[in-house]
Amino acid sequence: DTSWMGGNIALLPHLREWVDRFYFPGTPIAVTEYSWGGEKSMNGATAQADILGIFGRENLYLATRWIAPAEGTPTFLAMKMYRNYDGHGAAFGDTSVTATVPDADTVSAFAALRTADNALTVMVINKQLKEPALVELNLSHFQNEGVTDAMQLADGKLVKLPTTQFHHATLQSVLPPQSVTLLILHTHAN
Repeated sequence: DTSWMGGNIALLPHLREWVDRFYFPGTPIAVTEYSWGGEKSMNGATAQADILGIFGRENLYLATRWIAPAEGTPTFLAMKMYRNYDGHGAAFGDTSVTATVPDADTVSAFAALRTADNALTVMVINKQLKEPALVELNLSHFQNEGVTDAMQLADGKLVKLPTTQFHHATLQSVLPPQSVTLLILHTHAN
């Protein structure tokens, strides 16, 4: 928040620091009753996808959303991309790994390994209202080649994208404006 506080607030790291310093080190932290609204818009969906990625990256123990979004809304679908994107329980990975981007205010990314099948899952969120985003993933510490499945939420619809190949530990993709894309990377050994 850059309003009255005069700078950015790293809320989750601050909470963790306060708990470790003033309570008991390592006590899990939680955020309860959060909501950014906009459930029926792609803006609400990108905000929800972004915050779930941040919660995972920051190892938040529990997050409780204030009022679940209606089924089928873009925000509901953004949540579904993390927990049940195929309607059969397929989910984002369970072991967080580092993902960096040049400007997280326009395009953010979160990554995790999925222990069930050793897939690398990468959630990429294009927050730009009208501009597509060219994304190039450099897959350090992962296999050099394999196949990529993808799910994408754009224009309020969740669709499965065609399977593609990645080579030389890189993958390029063009993301539509205001979209959430889940890339599921499998090595040939999977």
